[in-house]
Amino acid sequence: MFAGAVAVGWVCHGGGAVVAATVSGLALPPGLSEFYSHGVGAIAMKLKMANVYLLTVVLILGAAVYAVQYQSENPSASQQTSARPLFPQVDEASINSLTLETQTRSLSFERDENGVWRMTEPENAVANQASVAYLANLVATGTSDRTLTINADELDTYGLDQPLATLTFAQTGKEPRTVVMGTYNFNRTALYALIDPPATLEGELSVLLVSPDFETAVTRPTGEWTEPEAATESPTEAPTDATDPTEGSAEEPIEAPAETPSAESPNEESPSSEGDSEPQ
Repeated sequence: MFAGAVAVGWVCHGGGAVVAATVSGLALPPGLSEFYSHGVGAIAMKLKMANVYLLTVVLILGAAVYAVQYQSENPSASQQTSARPLFPQVDEASINSLTLETQTRSLSFERDENGVWRMTEPENAVANQASVAYLANLVATGTSDRTLTINADELDTYGLDQPLATLTFAQTGKEPRTVVMGTYNFNRTALYALIDPPATLEGELSVLLVSPDFETAVTRPTGEWTEPEAATESPTEAPTDATDPTEGSAEEPIEAPAETPSAESPNEESPSSEGDSEPQ
């Protein structure tokens, strides 16, 4: 009907749409011209509004995801407390026994009457005093500034269903105390822990965040928990062996002058033998 060609191009720019119509060889009727000027403009406006709605939805979803993750890793103000001791009124000197249990081993230590730490399990030996004292000091001075309330069915989330370690210590005349250590928090600044948990883990439980130094203290190789006695005894024997040859060599010069009279005795006997021969 029309002799000519109509080309329509869509160009997206700035979240909206610009419609370009190129008409060759014909003059558009008024109705068709009005369609291009109003209808296409309305379509462009709808596309622009759709982009605005889509951007709004994305921002809302992003904010919701951030809020959920932040809430899960950072307890509310009602759950946060100021730093407080893990075990109030416990000092290192009052601890007289420690038992450390992990998934692969069990170690026990006791102080003797001289205050020296000794390993009692898995062997009887003098303990490495620095290693045991470091662990006892963490127990006595450890603090926590955050407490979470969780359900017992969430223990695996905090690594407390198969704990990193369970530490039990005792004081004279008092009930044993226990700290159960789980996994790290999301930024590895603390370990999740249970303090004196009930025998049956059910219902709501209080989880504390404790220093990551506990991991260093409880994951030492077994050889670092005892003193290397053989290595410490060998230097003490060396001086005793070295003094024996010295004493023997010092006595030899003293005996040498004592033998000189026996050497002179033949000379003294020779005149007597000559005197006996003169009467003949």
